[in-house]
Amino acid sequence: MVERSVDGYVRSALSENLNKYVIEALERKLRDYHFERTFEQANKDAVYAGLAGKIKVSLKENEL
Repeated sequence: MVERSVDGYVRSALSENLNKYVIEALERKLRDYHFERTFEQANKDAVYAGLAGKIKVSLKENEL
């Protein structure tokens, strides 16, 4: 009887630790994904801003 309760306690503790590590790993992955996504979006925004700047310059040159 005592062995079963100790076994259950150990399993419960292991399960809690495992869940903690899984949650931490998922949070890290989510942060990494968010950073990559933000970085990609910043690059796209910079490209679009550059293109918009070139278009404005081109339009001004055509007006002259």
